[in-house]
Amino acid sequence: PQGTLRVRNLPKLTELIAMRTVENAELDGLNGLQKIGVGGGSITDDDVRWIDHCTSLTPVSLPYTKLTDSGLESLAKCESLVHLSIPGTKVTDKVITRLKTNHLVRANLRDTNVTAKSIRHILQSPKLETLIFNCPGLNADELLDGIKSDSLAVLSIPHVTLTPPQLSALLKQAPQLVELDFVGDLLKATDLRRLRVSEGKLDGKSALMLAETLPFLRFDIETADMPTQTYLQLYNAGRTLKMTDAPQLDGINEYPLVDEEVLRVRFQANSTKNL
Repeated sequence: PQGTLRVRNLPKLTELIAMRTVENAELDGLNGLQKIGVGGGSITDDDVRWIDHCTSLTPVSLPYTKLTDSGLESLAKCESLVHLSIPGTKVTDKVITRLKTNHLVRANLRDTNVTAKSIRHILQSPKLETLIFNCPGLNADELLDGIKSDSLAVLSIPHVTLTPPQLSALLKQAPQLVELDFVGDLLKATDLRRLRVSEGKLDGKSALMLAETLPFLRFDIETADMPTQTYLQLYNAGRTLKMTDAPQLDGINEYPLVDEEVLRVRFQANSTKNL
């Protein structure tokens, strides 16, 4: 039947990837598996008992299944786990805090039963590029202190509140960051007054969007940092800074606005990614 997956007694099978959600699954005898990617509410702990024999699993993707700690506890034996995507499962800290994270690059723990304790453990990975979770209990300072990877590019942390200074610190600590989802009033922060972009360009569409969203924001940007037409539009609207506007110096910008919140955004050289 459509949506049914039956794979049994294939000890030499090394990769099993289902491109759609499985409604009925029977998985057994897959002791040689190295890559697994199957999702669906029909998959239970009994379907993955063979994981106990699979110490070479690198990517493990079992999203929105009925798996619990009982079915996933053997993941702690995996020496080279690279990708872990188990959103929507009932996994807890009991499993996640025992994982070996030296090679972990991507982790999706959204809609699970883990706590901030597990997230702090995952953040120890020196190779982490993607982290997605929505458990409460982790504050911004713990997040900033916990990051050990300089390759972090995608971070979804909808239960973590970041102030503009904390966001600025995060961008400095994770210079490769290109996607960020967090709780905060940054895009509603009418007191945010200055934006500086360095080592890259801010495209015109993003600049105009920010100008519309933050009515008091002014751009501390050279003409080379954005399209000339956009710069002139912002300049004529009084939304760009002149050096005479801010004669005092600080460590972030040679010409800051005094006593106003500052956000500095760093792009990779020649980057054209939107803010």
